[in-house]
Amino acid sequence: MRRRFLVNWAIVTVIWAILAGVATTFSYDFRAHVGRPEKWGNLARVYFTNYMVWGIVFTPIVVWVSRRFTVSKQKLLKTTIGVKTIPHTM
Repeated sequence: MRRRFLVNWAIVTVIWAILAGVATTFSYDFRAHVGRPEKWGNLARVYFTNYMVWGIVFTPIVVWVSRRFTVSKQKLLKTTIGVKTIPHTM
């Protein structure tokens, strides 16, 4: 059980790191294209910090909420109606 938990978190961390690398590269290329180049390392520091916060802090919250509030066929109609009508009552 413990090993599976660590493997799952390693996978989550690697996925967020890959996404951070891709976002950093896109930002680097875009900034170079519009004439406002920035060092890749400076951009990487910002993007990797933001993406790792999402990966470490918010991913467990999203997983917990998705397990706590499951959507089943029986609840789908009620959930959909609730989501659509609550904003209209405010």
